[in-house]
Amino acid sequence: MNRQHRKTRIFLILVAATLLIASGCARRPPTVTPRPHPGTTESGWQTEQPVPARPAATAENPLARTMRQQAGELVGQGRPEAAARVLERGLRIAPKDGWLWSDLAEIRLNQGRFDQAATMARKAGALARNNPALRERTRRIIQAAGQKKNSIQ
Repeated sequence: MNRQHRKTRIFLILVAATLLIASGCARRPPTVTPRPHPGTTESGWQTEQPVPARPAATAENPLARTMRQQAGELVGQGRPEAAARVLERGLRIAPKDGWLWSDLAEIRLNQGRFDQAATMARKAGALARNNPALRERTRRIIQAAGQKKNSIQ
């Protein structure tokens, strides 16, 4: 029994030493110095801060931006249907990109597909939120689609 007791004691000492060594290697958590919340004074009263404006919605996805450039080149080459296919592929990747929708709406407008153009422009306008350039472009496409459709009828 004495021998078993001694083995247990050595085992416990080794475990304790291992834990001490391991805890010495552990990183200490960073110390945090309390700072007042932005918009408060030292006394804790709230001060009025202007609400920051949201950035304008743009083609944030670099792949969508590249696809818009490719579509522009294809339109310049007189291949609007190929450009439309590129933009539709882009919309599968970035369906909330208003610029892709407006580019496709403009192609459909030029192809004489006025209902599709207006629908796509409305979708782009819904995604435009704080982007006045995109809102203006979609308004122009919707207006042109309506005028051209009425002139045909």
